[in-house]
Amino acid sequence: MINGKTLQRWLTFRNMYIIITNIIFLVALILRFRAHMDNQCRRGCAYYENQMAFIGSCLWAVAALMTFLRTIQIGLMWRQTGPIIISMTYMIIDVLVFLFIFVIVYISFTLCTVYIYNVYGSNQTTHFNTHKSAFKLFYWTMIRTGNPHFPNIRDFNASLQSYNSSCVANIIQAIIAK
Repeated sequence: MINGKTLQRWLTFRNMYIIITNIIFLVALILRFRAHMDNQCRRGCAYYENQMAFIGSCLWAVAALMTFLRTIQIGLMWRQTGPIIISMTYMIIDVLVFLFIFVIVYISFTLCTVYIYNVYGSNQTTHFNTHKSAFKLFYWTMIRTGNPHFPNIRDFNASLQSYNSSCVANIIQAIIAK
């Protein structure tokens, strides 16, 4: 008969982590085996015909990541790496709290902006009338990586022009000609 002390001794974080990792590996192995039996592929194949293979691979990757992260627990016991790992843990928690608050502010600002611009017709502005376009606009504006037509939002009736590489080629030719 299993008593409370035995359960308390064996149901530690480490043991539960290992059990969960093994269960994920088992489910992934079953899915991958079934996908192999159904002749499903993962590389260069459409997702909808090969869902079981893709999901099995994703679960396998998660379980492998969990297995590799388990080695961090060993580092907690060493005098040199233990404080670093604990500090990194607190730092990651702080970053996640910041991102959580940032996402709340981002979503509320976007919703308010769409609510304000919703009264305008599509002929006056096409960027803030819908939630999808506003989220996309603010996302690309925030990380500033591209989408050349987004700087045109300040111009009334500005046409959405896609990037044209011929202008870059003309500039390079003008530089070479000098």
